[in-house]
Formats: sequence, structure tokens, C-alpha cells
Amino acid sequence: MTNSPLPDKWCLDESSALFQPLNDLFEEGQKQKLSKQAGVGLLITYCMYPVMRLVKERFKGETQIDGSPLKIMLQMSWDAVKA
Repeated sequence: MTNSPLPDKWCLDESSALFQPLNDLFEEGQKQKLSKQAGVGLLITYCMYPVMRLVKERFKGETQIDGSPLKIMLQMSWDAVKA
């Protein structure tokens, strides 16, 4: 569902509250100069897409989410958004 355009049209008002803590986290990171000064949505995309991709692969039985793959994915996500 995260790759679908449906949430934009479908239930954005209902689901936006679920993502507010994540938005707040990124806004605070920007205030503290920890993350890039880009749009919060863009930062979230660069952090969340790798996580969602790895989870999808895990559910398909294509990979394990532990050890080295997890550490590499987390580091790459952080590298994409850090200031």
C-alpha cells in the first residue's frame, strides 16, 4: 500500500494522524541540524522506502532482516538524510 497512489485519494485525512509523530521527528531533526533541510516528505521517503523494501523481501522469504543486511540498510537510510 505504501507504493500505491490510493492513500492520496482514499484515506489521507484518516491516516495522517498515524504519521504525525514521524513528521514531528523529522522536523525536530531539521531544527537540530541533524538532517538535510529538504521537505519532510522527501526525507521520510528516503528513509522509509529501503525499510519497506526489506520488509517486503522478508515476507516473500527472499531475505532475513538481521545482522549485516539490517545494519547496512539503516546506515544507508541515515546517510541519505543526515545533514
